[in-house]
This record gives sequence, C-alpha cells and structure tokens, in this order.
Amino acid sequence: LGRVHALRRQFDLAMPRLEAAVGLNPSHAQAFFGLGQSLWYAGRPKEAIRLLDTAIDLSPHDPHRWSFLHDQSEAYFALGRLADAERSALAAASLPNATHWPWLTLAAVLGEANKREKASEAVNQLLLRRPAYSLHTAQHEFGHFSDKTFVARYLEALKIAGLKP
Repeated sequence: LGRVHALRRQFDLAMPRLEAAVGLNPSHAQAFFGLGQSLWYAGRPKEAIRLLDTAIDLSPHDPHRWSFLHDQSEAYFALGRLADAERSALAAASLPNATHWPWLTLAAVLGEANKREKASEAVNQLLLRRPAYSLHTAQHEFGHFSDKTFVARYLEALKIAGLKP
C-alpha cells in the first residue's frame, strides 16, 4: 500500500506504511526497496541510497535487483555522483531480467558526463528493448517525480546522448 501511495505522490501516506513494513520485518529487502524508492521519488536521494544499499545487501539474488540498482543509479545521478550512477546503471543493465530503464538511465548519466560515444551506445541498447522510445516518452514516464529539476536535467542529458524527441 505504501508503494501505491508513493506512485500517486502521496508521500505523507506512503512513508509511515513503508517504515512500518521495515519495522515489522527488518530483513525484508522489498520493504527497504519500497521505502528507498519512495524517498527517491519524494526528492530525498541521500536517504534513498542508504536504504537501497540495504535492500541490495539483504537480497543479492532478488529478482528485482535490477530495480534496486536502477533507482540507486538515478539517486546518484541526482546528487551529481556520475561515476557511482554509471556503475549502478551498468550493474542493473547487466542483469538478464532488466527492462529498458537501466539503459535509459545509463544514457542520461553518460550524456551528462559528456561521454557521447558510450551514451549513443546506451541509447542503441535502449532502442533495442523499446524501439519507439523518445524524449516525449521519457517525459511522460517521469511525471511522478517530485524533483522537476532532476527531470529537466535527466531529459537534457538524454538529448545529449542522442535520444530523439
């Protein structure tokens, strides 16, 4: 329920439920992930990274590990820690069940770092997974983020990476 509230940007409702889940089972990686993801969506990347690290440590073979690493990468990006963001995005993208998201974030990270050749390669990998993906699609998918400055930076970095409107 906390994650549903977070996706609806109802962070005042989400956080207590997710904190309760962590309290009820402090070894449940998904609870830490949910709380970390919600903190990230609420614009609190430093706190999110710590909780996502805990989720990764608690369940190193979790089927959602790519999500843990991906959200961590975005939080690092928000903080300007591009080397850490690149490392997490690459780790997420290397997992066999990863979706297009890690490639999208990797393209943004590499675009922001002005690594144009690698960024273009990441965009190509993204388009293999989602052929019609565009900047417009990315803008729509980031509608739930509180930090609009992050979203603007991310979209600008995707332009630099070569993602088309």
